[in-house]
Amino acid sequence: MKLNIKTGFLLLLPLTVLIVCCLFPITNKALFSVSEPVYKKDFQTDQGTFKGVCFDFYNKSEKTIRLVEFKMTVFEAQTGYPAFEGTGLITDSYSGQINGMEQRTIFIPLDDYGPAFDERDLKVDLFYISKIIYCDETQWNDYLGMTQE
Repeated sequence: MKLNIKTGFLLLLPLTVLIVCCLFPITNKALFSVSEPVYKKDFQTDQGTFKGVCFDFYNKSEKTIRLVEFKMTVFEAQTGYPAFEGTGLITDSYSGQINGMEQRTIFIPLDDYGPAFDERDLKVDLFYISKIIYCDETQWNDYLGMTQE
């Protein structure tokens, strides 16, 4: 088989694009930071004491946020099995105003995702912010959890 210049170029183009993308990754700069999420058995709120996941969210941008969407998996710490039926994947959101350069503690009650929990310990894994909607209606998205802080 005889290769001409055009065929050679078409064969090398995908390889070149792949190499460039690996060497110079396209980053989705995070304008926020989050603490490591932890499961709490006794988080105190105005409505009472709940079991759920808690983390600190810091808005590094100048814009005011109106919604933060996040994804995480929750497992039983002792067995490693999902805490809920299925995969244990949770998608939830926090709706509330977070001003620019402000930190907010966010709590996610887990009662809606399964039966009432006894005293078993749970572990949060694969936690990431998937969407932020600002008050000016602009959005930041990371559907695959690829953003690095």
